[in-house]
Amino acid sequence: MFCNTRAIVLGSVKYSDNNLLLHAYTEETGRTTYVINGIKSRRCVAKPALLAPLSIIEIEAEHHPKRDIQRIRESKIVFSSCNISANPVRNSIAHLLAEVLQHCLRETECNAPLFDFLVNSIFRLETMEEGIANFHLVFMLNLSAYLGFYPNYDNKAANTFFDQMNGCFLYDKPLHRHFLPIEESNLLKDFLTNGCETACTRTQRNRLLDELIDYYRLHLTHFGEIKSCAVLKVLF
Repeated sequence: MFCNTRAIVLGSVKYSDNNLLLHAYTEETGRTTYVINGIKSRRCVAKPALLAPLSIIEIEAEHHPKRDIQRIRESKIVFSSCNISANPVRNSIAHLLAEVLQHCLRETECNAPLFDFLVNSIFRLETMEEGIANFHLVFMLNLSAYLGFYPNYDNKAANTFFDQMNGCFLYDKPLHRHFLPIEESNLLKDFLTNGCETACTRTQRNRLLDELIDYYRLHLTHFGEIKSCAVLKVLF
């Protein structure tokens, strides 16, 4: 059957000399992999500008539920993310978030609230003027809500420990080793309250990024290494 859907580009990899595989998160079929033939041809259905991480495109594809790889017939850009493409900082953030999404999105079915969250986040990354250095941290915190492990923020007391295994703040250190020290726990609370407006140093920001990646690994068994982190740590 044929399927028309919006899709968010997560990444692509060469499949052969003239073909590639496109990984995308779609509005209609969730996480989907497509083969694109003839990438060196003028008639290719997906031009390079459409394949940038977090590009929002519209595709017409042959979709067979029993196949792991689908085939694109037509594609076009839906939202022109000029600032993301042209700005090295925004572009580096987009690469990191696309890599995070590749690791954590596995469902091959429609999830409208999650898709809308991703689209709205991309719009914000394209247009925001302040707080951009914190965007990736806030995105990962908000994304965790759709994945089922958003931090429980009922305990708003200062100087508590964030228990990464159980996703909550405790007065006493947990008996296991997966928790944040008080300083980092307080910073996490600031982010949960103030979002991108949170004030922090470069060292604090990078440390919290590492802790959030560890948090994802604890709750998603298939969550692997995020190679894009090194670039952001240099920028921020």
